[in-house]
This record gives sequence, C-alpha cells and structure tokens, in this order.
Amino acid sequence: MTPAGTPHTARAADLVRHLERRSTDELVDLLVQRPDLAVPAPASLGALAGRALTRSSIDRALADLNSRQLAVVEALCALSRVEHPSAPRLAAALELAVGDVEEVLDVLAQRALIVEGRPVLTLAEACGPYPAGVGPPLDPPQSPAQLAQTLAEASPEARHVVSALAQGSPVGLLPEAAAESNPGPAEATRWLLERGLLHRLDDERVVLPLEVGLAQRDGRLPPGRSLHPPDPPGANSSAEHVAASAALQAEEFVRLTAELLASWENQPPQRLRAGGLPSRELRRAAAALGLELGQAAVVIETAATAGLIAPGGRTDADFVPTAGAMEWAAREAGEQWAQLVAPWSSSPRAAWLVGSRDDRGTLRAALSADVERGWVPRLRRRFLRTLAHLPEGSAPDSAELREILAWHAPRAPVSEESLAAVAAEAELLGFTGGGALSPAGRLILQEGAAHAELAAALEGALPPRVDELIIQGDLTGIVPGRPTAQLAKLLADAAEVESRGGGLTVRFSADSLRRAIELGRATVADELRAHSITPLPQALEYLIADAVRDYDTFRVGAAGSYVSARDEAAAQELLARGELGPARLQAVSPTVLVSPLAPHHLATLLREAGVRPLLDEEPPAPGPTTTTRRTAPAPANVVNSGPDRDALTDLVGRLRRAEAQVGAMAPGHIVALLREAATAAEVVSVVMAEAGGHHRTRLLRPLTVIAGRARMEDPAAGTEVTVAVHRIASVTSVPPPPRERIAE
Repeated sequence: MTPAGTPHTARAADLVRHLERRSTDELVDLLVQRPDLAVPAPASLGALAGRALTRSSIDRALADLNSRQLAVVEALCALSRVEHPSAPRLAAALELAVGDVEEVLDVLAQRALIVEGRPVLTLAEACGPYPAGVGPPLDPPQSPAQLAQTLAEASPEARHVVSALAQGSPVGLLPEAAAESNPGPAEATRWLLERGLLHRLDDERVVLPLEVGLAQRDGRLPPGRSLHPPDPPGANSSAEHVAASAALQAEEFVRLTAELLASWENQPPQRLRAGGLPSRELRRAAAALGLELGQAAVVIETAATAGLIAPGGRTDADFVPTAGAMEWAAREAGEQWAQLVAPWSSSPRAAWLVGSRDDRGTLRAALSADVERGWVPRLRRRFLRTLAHLPEGSAPDSAELREILAWHAPRAPVSEESLAAVAAEAELLGFTGGGALSPAGRLILQEGAAHAELAAALEGALPPRVDELIIQGDLTGIVPGRPTAQLAKLLADAAEVESRGGGLTVRFSADSLRRAIELGRATVADELRAHSITPLPQALEYLIADAVRDYDTFRVGAAGSYVSARDEAAAQELLARGELGPARLQAVSPTVLVSPLAPHHLATLLREAGVRPLLDEEPPAPGPTTTTRRTAPAPANVVNSGPDRDALTDLVGRLRRAEAQVGAMAPGHIVALLREAATAAEVVSVVMAEAGGHHRTRLLRPLTVIAGRARMEDPAAGTEVTVAVHRIASVTSVPPPPRERIAE
C-alpha cells in the first residue's frame, strides 16, 4: 500500500455517501465553489464524486486555497498516513488556534476535499510523496516508546543525520564509503537503516520516516510558509476621495467609448480576413482618443464585450457600432458605465496582449480570438477581492499586491505583467481610484448586484453637473465642473478641448465654429450666450459672424416629398392653412412645395385636412429595411450574478433522481475507483462489455489509468489486459484474495 492510500483516507464510495447526505443547498454551494464540477453537467452523484476526485479538479480546488488552508491540508495528509488527526492535533502540529483549524476543516468539507475529517485519496496524492516535509510511515511500525528508546541509543552522528533530514527535505544522499579517518557519516547511516529509522529509496538515496521526523520536531510540522496574511498597507486616501476620483475616471471612460463609437460610425475600420482589428486602425483610434495603444485596446475590447461593437457591413468586413449602441448613447452616464463594465470581471479578453506576438511571431490583434485567456476572469476577481479585504482607501503598490495575492493563492502564481495590466484596466474603467477600490468596485463583487445599483453608485459619487460657461477674451472657455449633456455636446461641436480634470477648458477657433455651423448650429452665438455667465467677447462675436457669413449663400435642408399645385393660388392656400403646420411645407417655386415628410405621410396629412392629392407613384409597402448595424444583445439586469443557483438547484435534483436509478456507472466514477484500486494495489470486480454486447465480470488489479484506457493485471492468470474505460460498466471493491493465490 502506498503512503497516499491509508485507512485514514476517504475513498470514492465514502464521497458518494457524503454527497448523498448533503442538503440541496449544500450541494449547490459545492458547485458554486468548484464550478468545474458542473460543466459539463454530470449524470449522477456518483459521476459528480468521480469528477471531484480527478487530479485536475483537485488542483483547481487547491489553487483557490490560501497559505493557511494549504498548510492544514498538507499536515492533514501527512498525519493521515498513520492516524485520523483531530483539529486539536492539527492545531498543535501547526501551532495554530484550534478555532482557526476548525474553520479551515469546514471549508475543506464544504468543497468535498475531506470526508468526516479524512482527506480524499486524490488530495493526498496532490500533496506529493512528502507532504509538510515528512516522509512515509515507518515500515515496520514502532510504538512511540520503542522509537524514543532507539533514538536515545543513537550516536551523535546518527542524531545529526536525523536532525538534518527533519529540518529540511526528508530525502538525503547515501554517504560514500567512508575513509578510515572519518567513518562517522557512513556508520551512522548504516546504523539508522538497520534499525528502520531510515528507509532506502534506491542505491543512492534514503528517506526519513514520518514518525522519526515528528519525534525530532517534537510533533510539530513547520509549514514552510506564513500561516497569517501579510499586514495590510495603511489607507492612502479617504474613502470620499477614492470614490470621487474613480467616478470621474468612470465618466471619462464613458466619454472615450462614445467618441470611439462616433468615430467608427462615420468611418468604420476594416476587419482582418483572419478576424480582428488591423494595427493601423488601432493606432488611428488611439490618436483620435488621445490614448496610448494599450489604453485604446481596453476601450475597444470593453465596448465589444458590452455589445456596442460588432462586425458589420454587407459582408461583415468592417467593425461598426451595433443597434444597441444607439440605445446606449441615449442613457445617462451611470447607466452607460454599468452596461460597459458589468461584463469585465467575467470576460476572458486580455486586452494587454494586443500588439504582442505569439509563438509563431504573429501579431495579436484587438477583437481577435488570440487575446482570450480562460484564467483572466479568475485573476480579475482575485484582484478585486484582495482590494476589498483591505481597509478603505488602501492602495498597495505592485510588490505589496503580489505578496498579498501570493498568500491568498500560493498555488496560482500571477505574473507581474498580468497583475499590472489588470490593475491598470481597473483604474481606467473606474473600479479603483488612485489604486484603492471604489464603492462601485466593491459593489460589482456582490452576487446579484443590479445595473441600477451600479449606476446609482457612480452617479452618487460624481459632483453635480453645471450648465454654466465662462468665456474669456483669449477665446477660451471654462466649465467650472461637470458639464450637462447639452453643454458638453455644444462644446464638442463648437470648440476644441484643451484640458480636462476638475474643470473643462476649451478653445474656440474659426475651424471649430465652422464645424458647428456645418453640424446645423447656425445660431451658435445664441446658444453660447444662453450658457455663458459673462458677455461674449467681441473677438468671438466677430469670429462667429465671419463664419456664418461664409455659409450664408446656400442652405441645405431635408425634403422627403413635394406637392405640385395646379396654380400659384392653390399653392399659397396650402401654405396658409394652419392645420398643415406639421407638414413644414416650403415653397421652392410658385407652384411647388416641399416637405421633410415621406410622400405617403404627407398625403395622409393632406387628406385629413380635406385636401385630395394624387400620388405620382405608390410608395413601397412598409417593411424591414436593410441596415449595416448588428443588433446588440439586451444588457443584462445583473452586474455579477455568478453561477445561476436556480440552474444548479435543478441540476442537483436531476443528480439525485439519476442516483436512485439502477444502471451503469458514469465514466468519471469508474476512473476514480480504478485509480483508487491502483494506488492501494487492490483487486476489484470489473464488469466489461465484450463483442456482441455481452458483459463479463473479472477480478483484476488496476495498474494505471491513462488517456481513457485502464491497464490491469489478472492475478489468477498472471496476465495483463488493457481496456478502454468506456467499455467498463461498473467497478466494485472485493475482499482481497488469499495471499497464496496472488503469489501463484
């Protein structure tokens, strides 16, 4: 029997019974804490247990444990080789409070890593051959009194060998044949081997047994890592300052997204044949937004994840704003931000990889599949959760953040580049302010938080909007605060932004004023007077007058239809009728009037007024129109819902019903039983499907289970057989056959 498989280790059957006794809510909690167990959906509780016992699933579960929890796991797996350790025993070995150990054991039980205080077999295997730095049990075993007596008889050289192996790795090299002048190490090692206090691994190595190491350490198991989290950094800023700073950045991110959508509406970027955004288009977007390439990539990727950008055009050759982008643009800033950032924590898109090269030297493009990484959502949630556990206003630097993350998940190391990129994204999106988590950032971690709550958190942190403008004699304008949407649109059309921050500073020029007039703001002077708290400078009045004069020769308007009258008097009569005001008729000749309405709408309005017009041609029947826009998915109502508990509850119900039915075992359950038997060198009863659909039962000893194939030994025949797992219907433990028969 190998050290991993002991009477104090839980088996697959134990785990199945444990799952059967759990309530529905407890099973749902298990699937929430270990989401890989539910995808794809298992067929029964036995299949769920088999999946929970796979090495890949155990490794994922261990990656979510902190340093203290891992230390308890290793101590439990080490001591379970010789005993069933209680919480006080583990606490004494690790020099922890009993309550801390009990809390960890509860977490391990909830996650199906232990059953009734015993580690599942795969957990013991995952801890390696020397958990907590101790070796295998004594073979043959010795009582504590015998061990103490033997150690008391040891020479100083032998005690030195034991001490060295107990304090470091339990594995050591055999000393070379000693010279006559220094026979001590070789004789000490030989003496320990003869008395069973050392075990020989091979011709060159020895290992210190578990009980000897514990005796040398006075029963303690030094974990080799800190059992307490690092001291949190002090608060760098007040909570109010963090909230205000993050909120302003969030609003700025919304503005950048709106500018990107407007730019791509007018000039959609082409799409690479292999998918993704050409690098030249990324550079163009970055220049238009005034951002670095990496920041522009974040804006583009976030907008696409939120459903505001998609391939479009008649051949999907371009990236264009979606139909959902039009609805998004009409919302308030808080609602816009909530829709933008809600998918961030669960998105696998790693925008910081844009512009880097893959193993083949190919450039990774924005909006391509090359920048998706499955581990990114876990890193983002770990980052946010880490900041959430710090005091409000704490902004750890990169070294402090890496230290905290390393303690909370030592089996899931984070590269410095990825962590810095996630922190930069969080700051750009407004989840953090000056590196400290904002109230909205805390809210997105809450299960079931709604878009409305996130939007309200942002709006509540923003300063009130102002509708006033101070225009100075040097043709600059200052908005002392956050401009209203109306004022912001006016300044975007009629001026150039010089700086942003606590106040918005713009500059008026001949070009910017001509742009405003071209956009239909012929009365730009009146609009500026309505917002300005000071009279318009004379220089600005002259500049506006010159711009208007340049555009006063010709006018362009909309005309959707025309009315041709029989004579001039009939045309003038129509123009004079007040009930036809909604038609907005204008004379373009004595007998021809035009209207912006469509022909059939204008004809309906004229008929309602008692006029009976003739249509020159029948208008097309109303129907769907061709558009290059893609319809965006409806925004989710929930920001960070996490796993769907209702769906998981339904899944648990199906698992219970399937478990009650008699049938073949699930493949995952079969693999778990075969691996258990291989670890313990046990014989099991295997029911296999043979040609013609018949089943045959054989007593076999599993040796290995690799790549869906089980290699097993027939002890009675002395032969081996390799079988595909899908051909095995069931595996059942049986009492071991007599030793004489196995030897034969």
